Amino acid sequence: MQTENPSTRRALDGLARRELWLLERAVAATGLMEDKFQQLHDTGVFAEAAAVHAAYLDMAAPPESSLEGLKRAVFLGWYESSEPGCFTGVGELNPAAHQRSDRLLYDAYREGRVDAEFAVMLGWYWFIADYRFKAAPSELITYLSGLDPEAYRQFGFTRAALESRGQMGVYWVSMACRAA
Repeated sequence: MQTENPSTRRALDGLARRELWLLERAVAATGLMEDKFQQLHDTGVFAEAAAVHAAYLDMAAPPESSLEGLKRAVFLGWYESSEPGCFTGVGELNPAAHQRSDRLLYDAYREGRVDAEFAVMLGWYWFIADYRFKAAPSELITYLSGLDPEAYRQFGFTRAALESRGQMGVYWVSMACRAA
């Protein structure tokens, strides 16, 4: 993870805590999937997810251009597309926010700011839900489609590097930090 200024670091930590609250609410929801979706909508969980996503996008945009904020925003957008919101607490993200995320990702790619960790993550996201990126610029789609979806197995993710990174961290610990 890139080094962030102290103010950005505090904001990222606060957003990570909000994300974990979303996950706790999803785990606590009861009934059939439809019931859980309704509970999460009615209690404002999905609205909170959209607010967290928007906050990450704001961090990822200039002048701050936080790569960590972008990683988390892209993850949340992808997660909404690939996993049922009734299990994650992530749902009802604004379609315009998805477009903004794609633009910011494209800008980071063009500027050479996509680090090795992010490239590994993106390779997996593309493999699982390439449809999530269907509206991205063709140059970005070409890049994403060329990434190795299995690279996470050799990347060297650690729990310590992933903890405190919201649901993105929880997800990647479950994927890449399993006992052999």
